[in-house]
Amino acid sequence: MHISFRKTPKIITPSSQEYKNLSRIKQLNMISLLVIFFVFSMSLWFVYTNIYQTIGKVQILLITNPNMGFEPINFKLYTDTLAAWDARTALPPLSSIRDPFHEVRVTTTTPSNTPVMPALNSVQGQL
Repeated sequence: MHISFRKTPKIITPSSQEYKNLSRIKQLNMISLLVIFFVFSMSLWFVYTNIYQTIGKVQILLITNPNMGFEPINFKLYTDTLAAWDARTALPPLSSIRDPFHEVRVTTTTPSNTPVMPALNSVQGQL
């Protein structure tokens, strides 16, 4: 029995057309993994800052001031304010809005001896 420690000769195979975009595919794979990691980490950061820190702040408030109560809502003042706001922002009724597409023109005639602008004619006569 003879054990050979020689390496087998490396056979150089010509690269085929299927593998010419392999480096681009690897780069795209790495970029997509980085984007997924970034989105995941931003989601965790959002949940931490907007949920866990809010719960922690509420707990601290409840521990430091246990006698904190709620202020009752004055519903009469609320309804009065709401009514005043509605009166302020109310639109005029639709019947009083002029329709520019079906406008009826009224023509009037004036006698020719009556000046159209009497103030302008009197100023011209003084010059």
